[in-house]
Amino acid sequence: ASSHGDHTVRIVDCKTSKCINTLSGHPRTPWCITFHPSSNELLASGCLGGEVRVWNLKVGNVCAEFIIGEEQGWILWTVLVKLLYVYIKLQLI
Repeated sequence: ASSHGDHTVRIVDCKTSKCINTLSGHPRTPWCITFHPSSNELLASGCLGGEVRVWNLKVGNVCAEFIIGEEQGWILWTVLVKLLYVYIKLQLI
């Protein structure tokens, strides 16, 4: 997965090097991206506008969205990882 200045996250097939999905909806450039540690179908992305989205890659849509405000680098990354963990825990309950 990679983030782009057009406010999208692109998913690329490593074998073919082709873009297989473009995730759009962030109001600003996504800065942080992380996959769920045991599921390649869930990805979280955080943008410069302080918005975090959790994506279901199987269907290509947002399954959760959080507004945390405009934060700086490592703070956004830390929140992104923690929110993904919390979201997954809630889905398992």
